[in-house]
Amino acid sequence: MRGTKLNLRERLEDTVLDLSMSQIEEVPVREISQIKKATSLDLSNNQLKSLGKNFAPMLTHLIKLDLSNNHLAELPDNFGELVSLRHLDLYNNQITHLPLSLGQLKMLRWLDLKNNPLLPKLAEIAGPCLDAQQCQQSARKVVTFLQTMQVQVDEERQRRLLQKRKQQGIPNEAFQLRF
Repeated sequence: MRGTKLNLRERLEDTVLDLSMSQIEEVPVREISQIKKATSLDLSNNQLKSLGKNFAPMLTHLIKLDLSNNHLAELPDNFGELVSLRHLDLYNNQITHLPLSLGQLKMLRWLDLKNNPLLPKLAEIAGPCLDAQQCQQSARKVVTFLQTMQVQVDEERQRRLLQKRKQQGIPNEAFQLRF
């Protein structure tokens, strides 16, 4: 929805900000961030292709987020900054992978990734989300997997850095003292 201003306060009921079916192409992040009472955000059934880099840092108060039935191909790398998030619905998008930062969502209790062209390994880990129990398992398994992947990435980065220092003739002890 371009050119037309949404009155967000009119779309707020209790703690739920419902912007579903609004033909939104770009998330009005700044405006949403000013409504701290809105801990549940429904952006389903819109025309979203991306969320933008400031989405997560500005909306850290969200507990429930519905992004289903959009055209999202990926989530921003900093998506893990939504540390209060408990419920994430990504049903029916174009997502193939998730950012490693999603592993920081330790509060996540519900994850629906159905009907996305996920990479086979991620699809296997997420499993189906056909009922509450499966969606809860999906959240737990995906978060745990991404946490493990982040540790492996960090270890590999550390290994490469040490290897580079060694090639430059800098002793490991000198490097390790800096941490």
